[in-house]
Amino acid sequence: MRTTPLFTLLLVLSLAACQATVAPRPAATVPPAPTPPAAPTSPAVAPPPAAPAPPAVAAPAPRNLAYQCGDRRVGARIDGDAIVLALPGRELRLPQQVSASGTRYADGEGSEFWSKGAEARLTLDGGKPQACALTDAGSPWDDAKARGVGFRAVGSEPGWSVEVDRGNAPAMRAVLDYGRRRLDVPATQPFGDPTNGEVGFRGNAAGTPVELRIRREACTDAMSGETFNASADLGVGGTHYRGCGRFLF
Repeated sequence: MRTTPLFTLLLVLSLAACQATVAPRPAATVPPAPTPPAAPTSPAVAPPPAAPAPPAVAAPAPRNLAYQCGDRRVGARIDGDAIVLALPGRELRLPQQVSASGTRYADGEGSEFWSKGAEARLTLDGGKPQACALTDAGSPWDDAKARGVGFRAVGSEPGWSVEVDRGNAPAMRAVLDYGRRRLDVPATQPFGDPTNGEVGFRGNAAGTPVELRIRREACTDAMSGETFNASADLGVGGTHYRGCGRFLF
């Protein structure tokens, strides 16, 4: 009896049954590709603020100058195409005029201010022209008051000035003939009657008698047109100098 075929058949069937019970291996799972991160959202950018309007350009400030015209201090303010002169008791505005040289301001009433560099010429109300010079020094009247002067007077043709200090026997100084002559009186003797508005001082300057008579009254300088509160008569030897002055106390 031949058993091989039967054994072979049983072996085949057993192998087949084993294969049928083995679970199939699952297919490999491919992980999904990572999702790229979302691009960050930029915050909304506000438009830049509007540029502020440029400030208004201010008109240039008037230039203030000072001139010494003889014994008078004249303030001058350049204002556009005109000059404003600060005179004792008033202001005078003169429009600019055509000039071949320098800068000229004038009105139709005989007043004129002509300047070139540091020098100028002033004419008031058709009077005699007076030489002026640009200055930054203080007024001679303010300077005299600061030095303790009690009375000061000035005159013209020839130009002169006199100062009297305060006190019971004040010193007196006179500058005569456009500055060419100076007299110093170390002590004077007051005289006159103040109740009548008349006072005076007399003394001696190196042998020359000097006498100053003062009267409280309105006085106008013939050269400049400036008004003062006193008239003055200065006698030096046999010569008299007449002008106007102010009490400084």
